[in-house]
This record gives sequence, structure tokens and C-alpha cells, in this order.
Amino acid sequence: MAELDSPQQHPKLYKPTGDLVILANDGEATTAFRVHTVILAEHSPVFAGMLALPVVDDDAMEKYDDVPLVRLADSAQDLAALLEVFYTPAHPQFKASDRDFAEHVYPLAMIAAKYQVDSLCRAVAEHLKSQWPTTLEQLLKDTRTVPSHLPRGRMNLAFPEPAAAIRLATDLNVPEILPMAYYVLATYPFDKATRTQPWNFRRPRWHLLHEDECLRAYRGKLELMEENLNMELSYQLDDGDCNHMAPGNYIPGSLPCGRVVEGIKANRTHADFSGISAATKSFARLDPLGSAAQAYRDGVVRSLCFACKAKMKAKFEVKVKELWQGLPDIFSLPQAFASSDS
Repeated sequence: MAELDSPQQHPKLYKPTGDLVILANDGEATTAFRVHTVILAEHSPVFAGMLALPVVDDDAMEKYDDVPLVRLADSAQDLAALLEVFYTPAHPQFKASDRDFAEHVYPLAMIAAKYQVDSLCRAVAEHLKSQWPTTLEQLLKDTRTVPSHLPRGRMNLAFPEPAAAIRLATDLNVPEILPMAYYVLATYPFDKATRTQPWNFRRPRWHLLHEDECLRAYRGKLELMEENLNMELSYQLDDGDCNHMAPGNYIPGSLPCGRVVEGIKANRTHADFSGISAATKSFARLDPLGSAAQAYRDGVVRSLCFACKAKMKAKFEVKVKELWQGLPDIFSLPQAFASSDS
């Protein structure tokens, strides 16, 4: 048997009492992990099955440091991350504020899925779902939907980076987040130039998505543009029942609520976008779901009278529900990926 090249022993995961050595590569470097087979078998049915295979010839078995040796095709970095979980009960600790969680955890999640480490896969899936609203109730309660410090149409700044979330959710089978993740992705600019440039605060990681997924996001964006234009039709209010105009309530110089709403509509359509087409404006402020959710929560604007605010809240309650339920169809998501919220 040919002698092994000297691998580098992992500083933390080369256990002196281990009864198995695993070799894994990162490029040209080889790392040796000395581990306990009972630990591997406890956490992974795949490892348990491998270790249960009968040994045909013990003398012919490859060994390192006097214990059996196996070689795995996984990268040393990914394998180290998995073994660290096996040997550290409280590991890993996921941060709720990590906007790049999906990209950071993806290699660990994939090797965990490969070796059927179900507890780790579930932990990753639950944390991913905690970062995205998966029901209409969560959407309406989520203060990130339209944070007070962000203008309408900038929902993409309030949520984690969506492309990596879509990649992780698709490959780990977490369909619940996909409608909202695709929606947020569609609010970003979409052109080929951004796909080849490094990610920054406002650019998604398009390179992580397959061509059909990019096409799904773009076609959904076109449908959302239509929804954005239709949103303007919701900004209508009859002044007939306006409390501000009722006898005894009228204040000279005050406007009826219908006029206030018309002013809001005009501002949404024209402010800061003079001289460009309606379609371009719709793309520039592409956030009909966020706008409808905020209008539902606030009754469009707090200065409306009670009766008019109630009317607008009812109108946008229907609108936001229609938009939410329509997301799977807008993005042509497979039935398994459709939102179950009604």
C-alpha cells in the first residue's frame, strides 16, 4: 500500500481517542479529522450505514495513525463545520440580525442534508422562516414590511438578501418563504450588468440563481408592475359620508378626505418622477404589497376622519389579501411552493 502524503491534522477535530480518521481536501491541501464513530452514527444515519458495512479484509484496510481511514469527497471546510456541530451541542448559534444568513449557512445546510442530519436541517429551516413572513398575518404584523424610516417601494432594504434565501429554501425544501422572497427579489433592479458585479447593500446575488429562477423573478416583476399601476385605482374616496364635512364638524379651510386621498395619489404618481413614463414610475416604486399593507395598517393617512379611514382600511384589507394570495401565481411557483395562507 502506498504511503499517504502527510495531511494537516485539524487543530480541534483531531481527537486523540478517536477510532476513525477522515481525509478531506480543500484544493491541494488535505486535512485529517480523527473522530469517534459512535458520534458520527448518533447524528447521521448515512454515516451509521457506512460504518455498519462489513470489512472484507482488515489487513488490507487503509489506516492512518493506527486507526482506519476513509476519504470523503466533501470539502474539508464543510466537513469541519458539520463535525463542529456534532461535537458542540449548542452549536451553531444563528443570529436573527444576520442579513446574509442564507448564504453563510448554505454549505453547512447542504452537507447536513447529504448526511441526513435532520435536526440541523430543521434548525436552519426554522431560522430561515423566522426571517421571512410566511403568512398574511405575519406580513401585516411585521414592522419591517414598510419601516417608518424607509420610503414606499424600498421593501428590499428591509429584508435579508433574497437570492441566497431562494437558493437555500429551494435546495433545502423550505417552500413557505418563497412567495415573499421572490416578491422582494422582484423589487430590485433587474439587468444583466448587476449580475456580474459584487453584491452591495442594494444588489441581490443573482449568480446564485438558475436561469429559470431569474426568469421567474423577471416575469413576476412584469405582473407586479401591472399591480402597481392598478394600485392607483384604490386611492379613491367618496366625500358623501366624510365626517369632516358633516354639519358641526366642518372647519373653514379644511379639505374633505377624498381630496386628501387624491393628493396622496397624485404625490405617489408624480412626486420626484416628473418627466418619465407611467411604466417607468411603476418600476421605480415597485412595491404594491408593501404599499397596500401600510395603507391597511394606517388607513392610508392618519389625518382622515374615522369613517373614511375605516373605508380605506377595508378596501386595502381586500387588496393586500388578494396580492398575498396571488404571489404563487404571479411568480409561477410550483404547487408545493404555494403559500398556504388564506
